[in-house]
Amino acid sequence: MNQHHHDEQQEVLDATLPHPPSAWTIILMQKLKDMPNDELETFFIALCSAEFNLATPKQLVSVLLELVQDEAFRKLIVYCGAIPALVRHLSSPLEEQYGSPPVGLPVEAGDLFVEAVSAHTLSRLAALRYQKLIIDAGALPPLVDLLKRTHDGLNSPRMSFLLRGVITSICRLAFENTCIKTIVRVEGGIRPLVKLLWSVDEDVCRVTVWTLAILAMDNVENQNQIISNDSILDRLILMLRSKVPLVQGGVVCLIRILVESYPGIRSQVIDGALQLVIGILSSSSPLSQNQAVKLLDLLVTYSDCMVHIAQRGAIPPLIELLHSSDAQTIHLAAVVLIKLAEDTHNQAGIAALGGILPLLELLDSNVESCRSTAAVALCRLVQNEDTVVEFIEKGGFQKLQDREFGNQIARRCVIYTLKALKKKIHGRVLSHLLHSISVAEGDIRKRVFLALAPLSSPDDYQTIFIDYGGLEFLFNLMKSTNPQHRREGSLGLSKLVDEAILLTPKTGAAQSQVCLGEGYIDNPYVTLLVEGKRFYAHRSRLIESSDAFRAMFEGDYAERNAKETAIPKIRFKVFKLMLRYIYTRTVKVSPIIAYRLLKAADRFLLNGLKRLCENVIAQDITVDTIPILLEFSETFHASFLRRFCILFILEQFDIVRDTTWYAPLIQIILPETRDFLLKTFSREIQDGTRKGVGGPV
Repeated sequence: MNQHHHDEQQEVLDATLPHPPSAWTIILMQKLKDMPNDELETFFIALCSAEFNLATPKQLVSVLLELVQDEAFRKLIVYCGAIPALVRHLSSPLEEQYGSPPVGLPVEAGDLFVEAVSAHTLSRLAALRYQKLIIDAGALPPLVDLLKRTHDGLNSPRMSFLLRGVITSICRLAFENTCIKTIVRVEGGIRPLVKLLWSVDEDVCRVTVWTLAILAMDNVENQNQIISNDSILDRLILMLRSKVPLVQGGVVCLIRILVESYPGIRSQVIDGALQLVIGILSSSSPLSQNQAVKLLDLLVTYSDCMVHIAQRGAIPPLIELLHSSDAQTIHLAAVVLIKLAEDTHNQAGIAALGGILPLLELLDSNVESCRSTAAVALCRLVQNEDTVVEFIEKGGFQKLQDREFGNQIARRCVIYTLKALKKKIHGRVLSHLLHSISVAEGDIRKRVFLALAPLSSPDDYQTIFIDYGGLEFLFNLMKSTNPQHRREGSLGLSKLVDEAILLTPKTGAAQSQVCLGEGYIDNPYVTLLVEGKRFYAHRSRLIESSDAFRAMFEGDYAERNAKETAIPKIRFKVFKLMLRYIYTRTVKVSPIIAYRLLKAADRFLLNGLKRLCENVIAQDITVDTIPILLEFSETFHASFLRRFCILFILEQFDIVRDTTWYAPLIQIILPETRDFLLKTFSREIQDGTRKGVGGPV
């Protein structure tokens, strides 16, 4: 149990005195506040002494109960011996003041004020991490003895007060302490606790059931003794009908612990308790809600229980718990929904009942477990086509893309979700999304277009982005005064530009001809002079590779019949690489020489080499080089390099938008980007046919 729920449970166990402090106690407390520390210590030592105990037990325990609630006094009185004094009063006053009660006479026959207040004071100290001191002082045996010697006194508020103090003390001492849990059983404390479940006092039932749950947790022997009462489960199921939410929560907690160890009682729980547990999901007590969802998390792992949980109406309150203020409850509710979503019918049901939006909102949570669980749940839901449209309309695609997840499983689920969405954006799903575009306005249209940019098939680009106006919508976002809209439009267009670059034909990329063939046998050579050095090449290979060489050697130029042809304004190293490409169609180009080689490729009309150089240069694009590269690409007709620069600007909007060159450049590149996309997406695909889904509605 985490610290938050531990603190809540402490509140569940706390009880108040049946009457306010006496006038004597109030006066004494006021005087104590004015005492110096050394006098206080002397007073507290005397107060906790055995002599004072025997003389004025009622005054002592009353004062101690008030003192432990005041942080200024608490440590000092504990140091001065308050705990041993309180332990003595769990048993000795009965014999010292009233004599030993006759055999068979219940403790309520005596004055229970001292014992009750002592027990409550020890309970409060146990809640403040003084458990070890209390145990070392020997408190557990007299507490269990009091428990065994009492019974449910009808119409007895004092008996109820005593029982609450004793039971709460035992519970807090046993919390997360397996040894103490065992001692309680060995001392005989569990059986009277089980009997107290039949108490007519709701307060006694409340602390009793939570104490039994603590004693049963991680202790099989204690569980065996609790379940040995044949009617215990029937009583617990009946207690679920209590009007006290905290009683219900304790019962659910105990049932869950028992079901974990005794799966055989599962059918009885399903038949008698499941509907009541589902009702507790809507309880006014967060702790009870947490226990109910924990029990459902256990039951839903069984296939025979999953159907019952969904059919009996658990999904709506589970979805509502996604808005809880408690992170653990949110996490558990999402986990149960994930398990329910293993069934395809439940996937559609969770979406139809409003589950997608709160799960998407959880992606913004500051709690990693909530974000990760929501991502896994959404991954499960989008496996059903019926949920995809709503997921996209509510902005699920954008949220998954923008969020970071520390959990590896969540990261994998996000990747899997995006892949699943891409596979489903066609046919009926695409038709519904296009209908949304036609009838919806504002945010929904924006979310759909921004999701379709990376998710839709190129076969549908004309329909979505030309026929339905998707391109114009994205370009209008780029013109917005809202930075977020510009960012969204930029990212959407970047996906389209990236795909359009892939769709653009790779012109000039001839096949490799390392083996030249018979046509080059006895083919005449030409001698080329570059920086005073000679190159020898086949005339026909040069003519075949480039229209520039064709004009040089077949046109009316002096080079046609010259014995040696000078190639000016080119470096020897660059020309050598260019000739290697002409002969092999493969060449290793470094980023340093790629610029010069691109100039040569543009000059000699070698489009394949030019494209290769553009790709190399594009690998080193940075924010600082963008303006230079755009100018370079325009000078040497490097259209692909220019598109890579545009793609970089669109993808890196958050980085480039604050540069000095962004505003003027974006005004220049947007029109040409628009023309490029329109031209690319308007091309007929697959032999003149397009796999569209129809025109605008």
